[in-house]
Amino acid sequence: MQELCNKEWKGNVRELMNVLERLIVTSSSNKITKEHLQSMNKKQKGPAVFQENSKSLTELIEDYEKTILQEAYNKHKTTVKIAEKLGTSQPTVARKLKKYKIN
Repeated sequence: MQELCNKEWKGNVRELMNVLERLIVTSSSNKITKEHLQSMNKKQKGPAVFQENSKSLTELIEDYEKTILQEAYNKHKTTVKIAEKLGTSQPTVARKLKKYKIN
């Protein structure tokens, strides 16, 4: 908890929520530790950044969504478990896995 409080959250509460969701999805244990946060910070490339003549907002969001779903699929394998961890419905997860050809 102290590690989270010490971090500067430039993206405000949404950035914090995204980090916590990512930790929940990618953590192999029921307890998130300081080491999980530090490990994620080292590996995390972060979402794509806007550049002139780059992808559209929709494309950037889809790229990020695909990354999240791929990580969740690698960890949980079932659409029911993925939906539970991401706080969405199983049909939504199944449809998006199919859309992004994740299997």
